[in-house]
Amino acid sequence: MNNYEIYVSLELAMMLKEAGFDWEIKTFYYMGELGETMLGEAKNHNFSNEFVSAPTLAVAQKWMREVIGVNVEVMYLFEPCRYYFARACHLEDDSVLRIKDCRSFVYERALEAGIIAALKEEMWLRKQKQEEK
Repeated sequence: MNNYEIYVSLELAMMLKEAGFDWEIKTFYYMGELGETMLGEAKNHNFSNEFVSAPTLAVAQKWMREVIGVNVEVMYLFEPCRYYFARACHLEDDSVLRIKDCRSFVYERALEAGIIAALKEEMWLRKQKQEEK
């Protein structure tokens, strides 16, 4: 692991696992602690209850786009006070997801909050569709 990569929190890692994240990566959470594979080889760590894959925020954002079909982006708002905020939209029809509380003075925190909120909303929408069937 290097100091330039920002990894998802344990909360987001567990949500990604529940949503089906299965990409091969080098980092994981084990008993709440961030770790890396011994030889640095990438693999899917979501194979048991003890391990949770821990992608970078950029990889989680890319997975949301490519697998879930939701683009999460962070914008900078200059007025009235300077902060970052996240918004999310479906790539299929460009409809905006209703996500809240995704503001921060730190870009990465806004991005993580946006991914969490978009994933919660998307999982809720999927559940509603399944109940309609």
